[in-house]
Amino acid sequence: RDILGFYPFCPQSLIKSRKRRYPSGITKWLADLGHVEGKRVMAVFETREGAENYLRQTKLNLKQQGTESVTLLPADRILYATWKDRLAEVGASIDDAGAFYLRHHRSLMPAPNFTEIVREFMAEQTRLNSAKYVDDLQRPNLQSLLIAMEGKEIGDIRREDVQRWVIAGECSLSHQRNKRATVSGLLKYACSARYISINPIAGDNGIKIAKGSKGEVLSYGPKEMRRLLKTALTGSHSGRVPKTREPLLLRHDAFLGYLSAALFCGLRPEEIKRTPLSSIDTAGRTLVVSARVSKTNKPRVIELSRVATAWFRLWRCRAPHEASLIPTTFRGRWDSLRNEAGLPELHDGLRHTFATMHYALHQNTSQLKALMGHEESEDTLFKHYRAVRTVSGETVTKKMAQEFWSLMPTVVRGTRKARVSKATATQS
Repeated sequence: RDILGFYPFCPQSLIKSRKRRYPSGITKWLADLGHVEGKRVMAVFETREGAENYLRQTKLNLKQQGTESVTLLPADRILYATWKDRLAEVGASIDDAGAFYLRHHRSLMPAPNFTEIVREFMAEQTRLNSAKYVDDLQRPNLQSLLIAMEGKEIGDIRREDVQRWVIAGECSLSHQRNKRATVSGLLKYACSARYISINPIAGDNGIKIAKGSKGEVLSYGPKEMRRLLKTALTGSHSGRVPKTREPLLLRHDAFLGYLSAALFCGLRPEEIKRTPLSSIDTAGRTLVVSARVSKTNKPRVIELSRVATAWFRLWRCRAPHEASLIPTTFRGRWDSLRNEAGLPELHDGLRHTFATMHYALHQNTSQLKALMGHEESEDTLFKHYRAVRTVSGETVTKKMAQEFWSLMPTVVRGTRKARVSKATATQS
């Protein structure tokens, strides 16, 4: 029966009903709540049942709503009921009215348009954080947020708007979490700059994202990688010149550097993007991942295999003017290359393939963790990267790994002698 025992301002012993006889001889029942916020609260009833019902309901209200359910003046109750009815006529609630007032309170700074606020936010992040952090922050694509919130002011953004943008595009759960972190940081900045009074996704209004299950880790097999590398050697992507919109043919061999770093060195996409070409030494057969480039801020040196060295050298011969391992307009061109090669989409598929094939050939966990930038004590390798089956359902074997690490450019495109023989056979 100790319903309100945790309320120090209203001890259970003082919440009671008692009989009271007045000098006139009239008997009534007194419901006594004790002292609530320094004020004695009592109510009088004709019957004991009425007093006890009042006490029971009041205890429940105190537990659910706090002391305001008892101390609210009658005039305030009338005002609340009046505004509730008036707001209901226009389809709003008391909560909507309070949120609107806080967003547009006159003590706030005049807010620029949404695009300017995003620019200010990124400028502050650039000033306070490393270039790598800012680069990671932009990965969820702030441009898509600008498009989604087009025509809205920062004070008009609601939780539902943010939720809709976070889950848009059927993106992965990890991408949704990245997007949530980005927009949360932006709204926190808007609060600190006094453009808004409340963060619409703070506290209990936070955007909830299901944990989900990653399912079985899969990798590509040597057959799929042979098709991908051959398509990169021979294919092209139809695009347009940005300003003139004239047709433009972009060759896929610009991706050979990216494929070498991801597929045969196991670099993460963001690490590839930040890796300068000066870090690649094909003569000494090394690739340096500096602390500034590494996701974990820990440098590592990767000894290039024969196959990785060969593909890096071929890339420099075929695309000498490329200034980065990541080609321009990456996403559209990568999708075109992958689709042309008939490759199913697989999150971190190239890195999974590197880890899987390296382990299948060498069975050396410590060496593989060092190459991938994992701590020795981490269980990330077997939990998220190393697969036992390929996307086609084949079991990964040592023979399959040997075939993978033999995918030299001459093997993928065929030797000159083999090409001549094939051409002669076709003519005859």
